[in-house]
Amino acid sequence: MGANPECRTVYNEIRRSQAQWWVEKGALLVAEATDPRAANLVRVKFDAFKYLGVKLDPDNYGEPKAGGANVTVNILTQERAATARKVLLADLDALASGKHIIDVEPEQPAFEG
Repeated sequence: MGANPECRTVYNEIRRSQAQWWVEKGALLVAEATDPRAANLVRVKFDAFKYLGVKLDPDNYGEPKAGGANVTVNILTQERAATARKVLLADLDALASGKHIIDVEPEQPAFEG
């Protein structure tokens, strides 16, 4: 297979087909289960079929791979927290008095965050 990329492609497609077959067989087993007394046996069989699917085609049936996530962290200083608190309290007071607090076109944000 290393010398012939076409063989590798066919092999991978066969493994994907096998994985799909095992997972579908497990799903069908669960769908047809009607006896509550056999629920544990059905669960064990389904887990075995799912395991085969994961081993044969981990890209489609395995756990998502870690990494690639972008995370933005905003650090809230005491000054910014105090400003945000004032804005929230003013909005709550306005709501309590029956006023509308939605700004359609605000001139500028109350605080940067």
